[in-house]
Amino acid sequence: MRGRDYMPYNSNMPRPYAVVFSGVPGVSKSPIAHYLSCEFALPVLNTDQIRFEVREDWRLNDATWPTWIPEYTRRLRERLGKLLTSGTSFIFDGSQDRMWGERRPQLVKHDFDWCMIGMEPSEPYLRKLYADTDRADWARDNLTHYLEQHRAFMAEYGADVTLEIGDDNFDRRLVVAADGLRQFLQAREDT
Repeated sequence: MRGRDYMPYNSNMPRPYAVVFSGVPGVSKSPIAHYLSCEFALPVLNTDQIRFEVREDWRLNDATWPTWIPEYTRRLRERLGKLLTSGTSFIFDGSQDRMWGERRPQLVKHDFDWCMIGMEPSEPYLRKLYADTDRADWARDNLTHYLEQHRAFMAEYGADVTLEIGDDNFDRRLVVAADGLRQFLQAREDT
């Protein structure tokens, strides 16, 4: 599978695909992305890594975030463009809640399928998760805003979600995500 996924797309191969995520910050998108990368030999487009690179290159900190958004956006679009034009299947490690209106047409234009993993823990579950990982203050200040964004995303694009990970299966999220991606790939082969 590794060789096929890194080769440019042609009509003799299945359509390329992207694994994408929806959900609020801090709900294990990155650990799942990296686990799936190892299990399925897929490259990861990591938004946190791009943000870190820009901060390091410009010697900046988070307080100056607005000044370096254009450079972050430029690098993200450049890397995404390379993956899309090469027909390389990949994992997009970053929530699509605010960007799906832009990302979805890009995937369609380049003839990509997608498997969207919706991170859907309830608000009480999230607050406990954040408290257990010393992010209770962050949750108090930010969670309501991000949950509103996520609810708006689900209202508009919920049908695009392939697999949901919620309270009942969050503890098994890595295995659930890998099983869900296997089922997605099997369904593509069966059609």
